[in-house]
Amino acid sequence: MQLIGFLNFIKRNIAFVFLLSLFSFGLLFSMISSYMGFMGEDNLFSSSIRKFNFFLAFIGVIISLKSKLYQKFLTKELFFLYLLYLYYIFIVKIDLSNIDAAGIVMPTKDKQLIMFRMTRLVFFPMLAVLLFRIRGLNLFKLAKAILISLLVSLILALLVLNLSFGGMVDERLSIEGELNALNMGYWGATLFVLCLFFVTKEKNKIQKIVISSLGFLIAFYIMLISGSRGPILYSLIIFYYYMFITSAFYKVKKIITIVLVFILLILVLDYTILTDIIGTYNPNLEERLISSVEDQEISGRDKLYEIGINQFLSKPITGDYFLLKSGHYKGEYPHNILIEALMTLGLIGAIPFFILLIKTFNRVHYMIKRNDNTSWIALIFLISFFKGMSTWNLYGNLLLWISMGIILSYKMNCIK
Repeated sequence: MQLIGFLNFIKRNIAFVFLLSLFSFGLLFSMISSYMGFMGEDNLFSSSIRKFNFFLAFIGVIISLKSKLYQKFLTKELFFLYLLYLYYIFIVKIDLSNIDAAGIVMPTKDKQLIMFRMTRLVFFPMLAVLLFRIRGLNLFKLAKAILISLLVSLILALLVLNLSFGGMVDERLSIEGELNALNMGYWGATLFVLCLFFVTKEKNKIQKIVISSLGFLIAFYIMLISGSRGPILYSLIIFYYYMFITSAFYKVKKIITIVLVFILLILVLDYTILTDIIGTYNPNLEERLISSVEDQEISGRDKLYEIGINQFLSKPITGDYFLLKSGHYKGEYPHNILIEALMTLGLIGAIPFFILLIKTFNRVHYMIKRNDNTSWIALIFLISFFKGMSTWNLYGNLLLWISMGIILSYKMNCIK
C-alpha cells in the first residue's frame, strides 16, 4: 500500500510539473534567458525547456495509459480533436511540400520549425493533457503556481526593458525572441484572468491581498505599455462575463456595474478623457485607440481578412493553403483563427473545428458558472481564443489546443 501511495504521489507531481511547464515555463525561461543576456528564440534555455516539455509529455502519455486515463476521460469530442489536429498536420505538410508552387519563399529551416512545432510542441503535449484529470491533483495550487510564474516572468520583462514600474514607453513594447507587443499584452491578459480566479478562491487573506494586488497591477501595466488594444478589450469582456455568471462577486457586483456604466458614459460623451490618461504611459496606444474610434482602423487586419476569405472561396471544400498566397502579406497567416481554419482546411476540416469550438464554449460557460477549481482553465481558453481572433496562428496556438483538450475531456452532463 505504501508503494502504491508513493507511486501515485510521483504521478501527481509529474502531472503538476508538466502542466505548470506547459502553461508558464516557456515565458519564464524566455525572460530568464533574456535577463541573463541570451537573446533569440533558439538559445540554450528555450531549446532546453522544449526538450523538457517533450520528455514530460512522453512520460505523461505512459502514465495516462498505465492509469487508464484514456479509458476514463477520452470523450468522443477529445478523440475527434486529436483526429482533427492530425489531419491539420497532414494538410500543412502537403502545403509545405508545394510551397514553391504557391509562390511563397520559405527557408528549409522555417519549414522544419513549423512541423516541429505542430508535432512535438503542440500535438504530443495534447496527448498528455489528461494528466489534468489524474486523481489527487490539486488544481488550485497548480493555477496559483502558474499565476506566480507568470507574475515573475512579467516582472523580469520589465527589468529586461530597464523600465521601472510607472515608467513611460514611447512606442510599442518589444523584446527580442518570441515576445513582442501583442504577446506581452496577451500574457498580461492571461495573468489578469488568473488573478480573477485566484481572488475568488484563495482563502488566505494576506496572500489574496498581496498576490492579487501585485498581479492585477503588473497585468494592467503590461497591457497598457504593450500598446495593443486587443488584450485590454478582451480582458474587460472576460471580467464582466465572469462577474455576471458567477456568485463570486455578488458583494461588489453593483459597484462594478456602476463603474462600467460610468466608463461607458465617459466614452459616449468624451472618450478622450480616458485616452489622455492612457497617453501618459503609452502615446502610441493612445493614437491607436483614437484611430480605432475615429477611423475604424484595425492595423490592416481587414486586408488580411479579405485575402484569407478570398483564398477560402477559391477552394471552399478542401481548403487552399495554410498561409496567405497573395498581396503584401504573402507568406503570413491571416491573424484570425476562424478564417485560417477555413482557408487551410476548407469546409471539410473547418466545420468539425467550429463544432468542437461550440462544444468547448458550452462547457466553458458551465465551468465558469460553477466556479470550482477547474474554472481557471476555462478562462485561459477564452483569452487564448480571443488572442487567436486578432493575432498569432492557429496551428501553433499551444494554449488554445491544450485548454480545448482539457475542457473537452469533461462530459457535458458532469459539468452541469
